[in-house]
This record gives sequence, structure tokens and C-alpha cells, in this order.
Amino acid sequence: MSGRRILVTGATGKVGMSTLPRLLEQGDGVRALCHQRMLSATPGVEIVTGSISDRNTSREAMSGVTHVVHLATCKETPDDIMDVAVKGLFWLLEEARQSTTLRQFILLGGDARRGAYVLSPGYASMSLGEDVFGGPRWRDLVGAKTADRYLAEAAVPCMLDADGRPARRNFVHVKDATDAHSVVLDNSKARRTLGWQPQYD
Repeated sequence: MSGRRILVTGATGKVGMSTLPRLLEQGDGVRALCHQRMLSATPGVEIVTGSISDRNTSREAMSGVTHVVHLATCKETPDDIMDVAVKGLFWLLEEARQSTTLRQFILLGGDARRGAYVLSPGYASMSLGEDVFGGPRWRDLVGAKTADRYLAEAAVPCMLDADGRPARRNFVHVKDATDAHSVVLDNSKARRTLGWQPQYD
């Protein structure tokens, strides 16, 4: 055993489901915080059920952990985003601040937490229709008549910078994101660092 006890939020997401077995392989103690979708019984994984927006749930999940890999995010459901991406993160950080066991808090996750919706290539954000959450609202930018014509042509909007070049977004494979956890865990070079920046060129 590594002596680490790691809380993984967003454990039922793509990155979370890839992260759990990797941590177990390393000999880490693993606790998963799950909201609605339950993880099937996984040997070695302790499950806490509830929402990080609830302070008591966050406190229970954070109790006694040495590390947090915070993956939970929410951008497809506007009714939940403030609770999950803002309030939930606040409660986790508040518990982290008061913890006597925590050594590292790793924040790795979605655009919702960083406010980078304009770079998000999700279906809603790439739509010229009414089904837009987060933005940009392409339909408002080009006008309804033009948007309807683009929809009929199956066009896809593309954001340009001030010089007319397409904005670029770096995509990270799930395995690479999972590998990143192993690299930064207890790595002094990762202390107080930001490992992602939007790219526009």
C-alpha cells in the first residue's frame, strides 16, 4: 500500500472510471464520491453517495483522505451547474482547508469550472439552434434567418480570433489525463501549478 487515501469526485465520468483502477493498481486506498449513478461494487473502492453541493456529504467524503482528485463537473445541465461546479468545489476546498490529513488537492476537470464554455466543442455549444447552454449562442450572433439557413445546410459554427484564425482547443485523451494523476501525486514540482491553458493559435 502507498499510504495514500485518495478521494475521487466525478468517479462515474469518463476520466473517473479510468482513474479508479489506475489508483488501485498503484496500491492507493480509494474513495469515490457518487451522486446519482452508482458505481458497481468494485473491490477496494469505498463509495460515498451524495452531492458535493451538500456540505455534510463533502465533509464525509473528505474525512481522513490524504489526496483529492477532483473531476466532478457539470455543464450539460444548467440547473445543476452552480451547485456542482461552484458550491461543490467551495465545500470541498473548505474541508481541505480544515483537514489535518490532506496533502494534495488536484483539480482536473471540465470547462464548466474554468468558465471556458466558448472553447467547448460539445453538441450544445456547437449548435446553431436553440439547444445552447453555456455559449456562445451562435443563433443570436448570426441572426435567426442566417442560423436557419446554416442549419438546413448542416453547417457547424467555428469561432475565429481577431485575425480571422480558427480558435484551437487542445484535446487530451482519457488515458493521458489518468496518467497525469500518477505523475502529479506527491510530486513537489506540481505544487501550486496550473497544467492547462487555452490555446488560440
